[in-house]
Amino acid sequence: TLDTCIHEIGHTLGMPHEHQNPSAGIVWDEEAVYESLGGPPNNWDRDKVYHNIIRKISPDEIQGSRWDKDSIMHYPFGAGLIKEPEQYQTEPLRPSPGLSPLDEEWVKKFYPPMDDVKKEELKLGFSIALELENGEQERFNIKLSKTTKVRVYTSGRADTYMVLFSNAGGTLNQIETDDDSGESRNASITISLQANVSYALQVRLYWRTAHKSAAVPKIHLDIAPGDEANCCAVL
Repeated sequence: TLDTCIHEIGHTLGMPHEHQNPSAGIVWDEEAVYESLGGPPNNWDRDKVYHNIIRKISPDEIQGSRWDKDSIMHYPFGAGLIKEPEQYQTEPLRPSPGLSPLDEEWVKKFYPPMDDVKKEELKLGFSIALELENGEQERFNIKLSKTTKVRVYTSGRADTYMVLFSNAGGTLNQIETDDDSGESRNASITISLQANVSYALQVRLYWRTAHKSAAVPKIHLDIAPGDEANCCAVL
């Protein structure tokens, strides 16, 4: 169905399952859920049911968002699978079709128009602090005078998503991406950049640690290991 397609696109944009939002306060009748999803048409094993339904996602991942029972990212559930809220013991939970108002709000927040994005030049051999709040993004312009294999990467305790574009007269063409969300590493792209070609690097900060002692995340542009012959490239 169309809603299923939109749901899957939502995952590619970084939207988690809404019924796994820890703010929802859902208490499952777990054995009823295992039995229901373990039969046709899903035929899921218990591990898959736990991962996709019962497991609560990290509070950091939802960034304080309130429960939206009509989200496109919410599964429908028959009556009796949910103990709390109590109304769903006797009635099904059926999200409204299409994107909910909160879904649209989330997409606009995390994917604002490109004209609204701060732009800054990123030079070879330098780093720039990512002075961003969760959900914000920044664009960095890159242009080298010599063809060079580079590594562009983030540092610090943060989940980030990077997209590298070629920029031909303002027309952006995606070249490479990396997403470190939910992984114990930092986003990194290693690629050869051509001389005198304009590139744009889009960096979105999903989450950063709020601990006071944590260093501010940074974006770096260095010569890739093994390509030191280009160390004299003019910046």
